[in-house]
Amino acid sequence: MKNCAVGVFDSGIGGLALVNELNNLIPDENIIYIADKLHVTDLIKDKETVLKYAEKSIDFLQRHDVKMIISACGDVNTLFGVKPPETQTEYSGIFLPAAQAACGATKNNKVGIIGSSSIIKRGGYVKIIKNIKPGTLVTGVVCPLLSNIIESGLTGKESNSLRQAAEKYFTVLKQEKVDTVILADGNYVVIRNIISDILGDSVTLISPYEETAKHVYNCLLESDMLSDEGLPAQNTIYLTSDSDVYYRISPLFLKRKNTIFEKVDL
Repeated sequence: MKNCAVGVFDSGIGGLALVNELNNLIPDENIIYIADKLHVTDLIKDKETVLKYAEKSIDFLQRHDVKMIISACGDVNTLFGVKPPETQTEYSGIFLPAAQAACGATKNNKVGIIGSSSIIKRGGYVKIIKNIKPGTLVTGVVCPLLSNIIESGLTGKESNSLRQAAEKYFTVLKQEKVDTVILADGNYVVIRNIISDILGDSVTLISPYEETAKHVYNCLLESDMLSDEGLPAQNTIYLTSDSDVYYRISPLFLKRKNTIFEKVDL
């Protein structure tokens, strides 16, 4: 069981950021990632649909005998909250590790969140942060154009449209004088240096994916479930849609060369 894979699921490409952090921190672990961009899209975000296909993704991963399941999907994390679903396998979301890190990092109790409209509007991060550290001012910013630009492949500092959009979106974070910002979308991890350059060195950037990878490592270590060292490890990414976005974008996220893609029906 200890040499079984770690399972990840998401409806967007944010899971790629988590897979990369897991590869970096626990390189001997096999990762199985179910990317369901077919059933849960930006246009289909109703609670029933999100939960239905979250349960299908969890069932899929359990059938592959994973030893831990992590949801990198913001909508699923919001709907589940900090209470995990009923599973036979240990489960973790990404909101709680990120919120704990942000609350520990902020010195002026002003935290910013940049993410999708559903993540910001549903307020999942806000509830957890205020539960951990009451009185914290949380400012959420929706940045749809950034994700579109990143997924089109324009991520270098030479991309004027990317930087201009980011500067516009982040104006409110500067006005509110936040000193800590959660990058609540995997896309933003790719442009972390640009975000840091715009917000300044005094602002701490929190990656939910990095913090969650640390949490996963600690869970596996404490339960003596880390895979044996030296065995070949790979990423297996199961896709539910025919979209080529994962093939185009994955090189921006993943450094592990041993990564395979397969089409699957949930």
